[in-house]
Amino acid sequence: MIAFLKKRAKMSFLLLLKVLRFYWLLLNVWHFSRTKISYEAVKWRNISIYFHFKSKIIKYLTSNILSKINISLNSSNKNFSSYIK
Repeated sequence: MIAFLKKRAKMSFLLLLKVLRFYWLLLNVWHFSRTKISYEAVKWRNISIYFHFKSKIIKYLTSNILSKINISLNSSNKNFSSYIK
């Protein structure tokens, strides 16, 4: 039952991503037709937005992982110092 629910959640998430990608494409087409900018400009704008958010996510994940490592190192140092005493 749990495996079925996980599979169902994953499929609905992928469907949501497809729908969002479709609406993003429609927005780009509308913006392209309205402002008459080139397709290359739209493509590079999307790429820059993608890398902007990707860098933010990577910074968040690395800071989160580093803080967890720091906490584990601090706790291991305390345990080690208690063994020395």
